[in-house]
Amino acid sequence: MPILDDDVTARCDFCVQRSPWLLLERTFALTDFIGCLTLFLVCAVGRDVLHAHAETPVIQDEIAVPQRLPDEVEGHLLWVPLPLAEIDDRRLRLQFQQILDISDGKSRPVIVLRFVGKPDAAAASDPAIGGLLGRGTEFERSLSLARWLVGPVGVRARSVAYLSESIEGHAALIALACEDIAMDPLADFGRAAIDEAMVDQVVIDGYLGIAQRRGAFPPDAVRSMLDRDATLHKVELVGNQTRFVSQTALEPLRQEGKVVSETQLSIPGQLGKYTGQEMRAWRWITHVARDEEQLQEILGVSRWKSNRKLTHDNPLKPALIEIRGVVSHSSVNRWLRTMNEACDVEKANLLILHIHSPGGNLAESIRMAEFLANFDESEIETVAWVDGEALGDAALIAMACDSLVLKPGSRLGGAGEATISPAMIRDEHSAWKVLAQRTNRSEGELYGLLCPELDIHEFTNPRGRIEIGDAELFQQRADFQDWQKGQKLSLASGITAEEAVRRNWASSVSPSLLTVANQWGIERLPEAKRVTSLERWIRSLADLDWLATVLLTLAMVLFTNELTTPGLGVAGFCSFLCISLFFWMKFLDGTVEWLEIILCMGGLMAIAVEMFILPGFGIFGIGGFLMLASGIILASQTFIVPSNDYQWGKLAVSIGQIAIACVGFITTVYLLRNQLEKMPFVRMLKLKPPPAEANLDSSDNLAYLVGQIGKTVSRCAPLGKAMIGDDYWNVQSHDDLLEPDTLIEVIEVRERAIYVRRVPGEAAIG
Repeated sequence: MPILDDDVTARCDFCVQRSPWLLLERTFALTDFIGCLTLFLVCAVGRDVLHAHAETPVIQDEIAVPQRLPDEVEGHLLWVPLPLAEIDDRRLRLQFQQILDISDGKSRPVIVLRFVGKPDAAAASDPAIGGLLGRGTEFERSLSLARWLVGPVGVRARSVAYLSESIEGHAALIALACEDIAMDPLADFGRAAIDEAMVDQVVIDGYLGIAQRRGAFPPDAVRSMLDRDATLHKVELVGNQTRFVSQTALEPLRQEGKVVSETQLSIPGQLGKYTGQEMRAWRWITHVARDEEQLQEILGVSRWKSNRKLTHDNPLKPALIEIRGVVSHSSVNRWLRTMNEACDVEKANLLILHIHSPGGNLAESIRMAEFLANFDESEIETVAWVDGEALGDAALIAMACDSLVLKPGSRLGGAGEATISPAMIRDEHSAWKVLAQRTNRSEGELYGLLCPELDIHEFTNPRGRIEIGDAELFQQRADFQDWQKGQKLSLASGITAEEAVRRNWASSVSPSLLTVANQWGIERLPEAKRVTSLERWIRSLADLDWLATVLLTLAMVLFTNELTTPGLGVAGFCSFLCISLFFWMKFLDGTVEWLEIILCMGGLMAIAVEMFILPGFGIFGIGGFLMLASGIILASQTFIVPSNDYQWGKLAVSIGQIAIACVGFITTVYLLRNQLEKMPFVRMLKLKPPPAEANLDSSDNLAYLVGQIGKTVSRCAPLGKAMIGDDYWNVQSHDDLLEPDTLIEVIEVRERAIYVRRVPGEAAIG
């Protein structure tokens, strides 16, 4: 056994004592390693599981819904009428503020200010000016609006100035105040001081201050638009730098030898102006766009929410129109007559439609929607306020207006009074295209709210634009292949007010009609116009009980007078007219629609009396024709008295229809006269002509006929023919109707009128 020294012995004793602890430490280390490895494997497996779950498409109605694009960008199109007036400035700020109030607050809405000219502006008609926009706008007004746009309110939205035409004058300052400027590439911008004989420093400082806030236009470029002596140059400097400087600032750069090349951009002695294409290349403006559709794609706006506004500076003249109840032919005629009178007679330029209707007739709603869409926005503006509901086809009337405001909790579209099938929608596809263009809406919005049975989906193109529509109708688009079908929309119950605003189908939600009027700067709400002044006058007559009593009394008096005189004359016709009007007032509610029916039916009855009972063409024929013509004209047009070329043309068409109908009636009666004579009723009323050899009224002195006995040869009702002696005479029955072959006695001769009566005790001989 080897002998160990003391050091080795000590180390062995230490190891023996330490070995249990070493084993325990190594055990813990191994456990930690295994735990970390297990945790790593669990995380790796969990990541794969979560990744696989994320890649699994969401199944909805057994169809994988594609990943949705981000929320739609709110795009609002406001018109800036030039030259800008105080009322335009106030309305523009009000619209801007209204858009900010209804935005969700999560993103800045895009508000495009499109500069347009007023048709009645003097600048547009002056050949020396060339029709350029902007001239005539005051600097102070432009500066005030520009400061508002760059202030705390204006910066809450992304303001974009869109110049589709050349612009000059102080309206350019409003464009400079916008965050972005988009122009037609060939349009000019500049000559801001064209209306000023001399430009003081206050004007220049105002322009430079606004341009500095936006930081897009170089100061010397702005100065060149205001000062004819400030010629602008584009300078390429050493170090590949580009600067835009005036002639004064260019000289030091030349002396320092920093100028590589220079280009003169403005003409000495003239105000500077520049094209959209040039300014885009110089990065003064952000976009060039030839039309609104191209601008829409550039800005990434899914759809414009356009507010077509008045482009004249005349004071607002509002008119409130009640659109209530079921939509029908008569109700639409009444509403159109009311609007025509408001515009033509009262010269209203703002129509506020108070709508609460379940619909009722698709064709009539389309007719009224086209009427509203055809208003010239430069003269008349329309606003719809839906109070509770505009169901079914009534939604078309609301959406055809320039602005649509809904009461909280209201419903737009969905099932209504009329049943609208998908076939009805598809058959009128061409009409939807025209109506959508005129109302500045998509086709899907219109027919999606009308027919709950249509399969409405969202469609998205590669540029992110979203539209809705029926798949079958969407396939008829030329660019159908560029659109991808997306989420299905549930419009069976229409759309709520809040959802309509979120989708930009409506402008805003307003609790009362007065609030809507206040948004347009109207402090006092006008009285509602339910009918025209003529209709109100007719209705007021129908409500007069004493007038109904007078009509009934006149009818009885005139009828009694008619019974005491031979034949039917003026008294008989007036009695017939009075009793008809009494019946209309007391039993037909005294409405204009029933008056039209009474006139038409009464006219036909009077003409029938004249044709089949009375000889010749007297008061019943003339009066009946006038009644029939009046009824047809009132029923076929929406105005009472024509006041423009269109209405005169419509009146001519109505009269032509009456003339054609009369000619057709007379021609038919003439061609079928032989068949008509054989009808029992006509044969009984028809007067038989006397024999050819008869010598009627052969003597001038007829007094000798008194007391003679004769016999009727035709029916006397009361006029007829009779044979007295050996001659035939025209006679009149004195008391009752006489049938043919009745013995008569001449009782009186008055001038050439021979009055007869039945011989007492004798009966008619069959």
